[in-house]
Amino acid sequence: MTSLVLCCTTNGVTGAERADRERSWATRVLQRRTELGITQVQLAKLANITQQAVSRLERGEVNPRVSTMRAIALALGTNIEVLFPMSSAPADRVAS
Repeated sequence: MTSLVLCCTTNGVTGAERADRERSWATRVLQRRTELGITQVQLAKLANITQQAVSRLERGEVNPRVSTMRAIALALGTNIEVLFPMSSAPADRVAS
């Protein structure tokens, strides 16, 4: 079994750049949730995750799985690419 460890740089992206990206999608999730007037608890129930996970996600503390991203986008009535744009990672630097 191979595991991927993220450290100070990932695919040429510094820790600071990665943190900025995480904050930007975290901010989009928070903004969309507040636009809809729903609480973290309500979003958690809709996305079938915990309120603590929503809170950590909105603070940019975690990198959600793709399945969680999809569930959040669906719960917020939007497209996954709107909340988590792929353009934040340069295509030529994405590891396969």
